[in-house]
Amino acid sequence: MKSNLETDIKKQIGVYTLHNPNTDEFYIGSGILGNRKSKHASYLKNNKHENYKLQRAYNKDPIFEFIGIPLENPELSREVNRELALKIEQELINQNFNNPVFLNIAKDVLKPMLGREISEEHKLKLKEAGIERMKDPVYKNKMVKLLQSGITEETYKKIGKSHLGKKHTLVSLEKMNLAQLERYVETPISDESKEKIRLAKIGNKTSEETKARMFNTHIQQYKSGEHLPFWSGKQLSDVTKEKMSEVRKIKANTDEGKEHIKKLQLASIQKRITPLMGDGVKYNSQEEAAKACSLTQPTIFERLANPNFPNWFRLDKE
Repeated sequence: MKSNLETDIKKQIGVYTLHNPNTDEFYIGSGILGNRKSKHASYLKNNKHENYKLQRAYNKDPIFEFIGIPLENPELSREVNRELALKIEQELINQNFNNPVFLNIAKDVLKPMLGREISEEHKLKLKEAGIERMKDPVYKNKMVKLLQSGITEETYKKIGKSHLGKKHTLVSLEKMNLAQLERYVETPISDESKEKIRLAKIGNKTSEETKARMFNTHIQQYKSGEHLPFWSGKQLSDVTKEKMSEVRKIKANTDEGKEHIKKLQLASIQKRITPLMGDGVKYNSQEEAAKACSLTQPTIFERLANPNFPNWFRLDKE
């Protein structure tokens, strides 16, 4: 592939176009010019380019030229230069997107898959390709080392920002749930892995912000009727019950555990003696309401927490 790149600008950041002088078809991109030229040339030559429009045009007439325009300012950081190049690329895409000889598919340079639908057949092919790739020991070792090296705080923030506000559809959640169940059935978690997971969680503490967010989510799900406990419909084995009992006993014997139990008991007492309204009648406590209505105290507690009984509420929560 012909290009106008000189040695001194191959490592610079800039915008570029792949242009066919015979058909006037063109593609626009940005990045490190030398790297982008090499990758495009390799993918097109091997018929593996992800842009099917560009690949199709190349297969018909491979006379494409790479024309790069360096934009790198040495006084600015590489990150800032890259952002500037992306902005210019986006402006050029906006100007040319409806042009019939324009070969770019993505409308948004930061979200190349936005608006593009993937067929179930293509998803299956991607899944099979991923499974085959993991059978390669070289690739597998490379991925293991990458995971073991850890993810930087900056990368975590980028990942979090990219997922902010996104929600899985009910269909996606169901598929993920079924896939997880199948994975556990086919390859159950070994005792060694379970122990590693347990040890990794020791010492981890949930922040107050996360606790508040989880609490609000549970309340919203409970009110909307969407919430189902993870143990819904499940029966615990005697072994599991015994383990849970032992853990509770151990926690209860620690100073932190005793303090936690004390707080729970005080909170429970406080709730029982808090004045409340039930069907327009004021009661000084749950016990008084239970006697007057010929109900049990747990039933009164459930009515106070259940949105289906809006006439039942604590006066301090009114």
